Amino acid sequence: MVASAAAFGKDAPGRARPVATAPIRGWAESGLPHAGLTRGTLMTAPTVLARTTARSRNTALAAMLFAVAMTFIDQTIVAIASPNIQAELSMSRAGAQWVINGYILALAAGFALGGRLADVLGARRVVIMGVVGFAVSSALCGFTPKGRVAEAWIITFRVLQGLSAA
Repeated sequence: MVASAAAFGKDAPGRARPVATAPIRGWAESGLPHAGLTRGTLMTAPTVLARTTARSRNTALAAMLFAVAMTFIDQTIVAIASPNIQAELSMSRAGAQWVINGYILALAAGFALGGRLADVLGARRVVIMGVVGFAVSSALCGFTPKGRVAEAWIITFRVLQGLSAA
């Protein structure tokens, strides 16, 4: 579509804004919401971006709520299974408490660090690193060997799990 001089409205002195003079061809294929743009509808980028951004924000919010819920579900599961973990790995009572509290301590201490890393490296990159770190440390907690190293092993990886969750 070729825009004519009549298709532009004046926004400010010397600045023009495009006005759609007919339904925009190819708009549906672009994947962007069109909301019935027809003759006389202002084509402003903020309107289109606001709809797209709102959808992205809702998706991000749902993903973050899921991630936070998973961290607390994990903590609840370990607290409930603590007597069985303690008996299976022949851990001391203090060791069993560290398995539970080391995670919470690392999670709480890591929140500020995680926020700063997100500012420096980007939120998406930090969230991906956290999810991968959480999955790896969870797997290593599951592979805790029996014997003398069991207590130190599971406490170490529970603390790393808490840092990853932050």
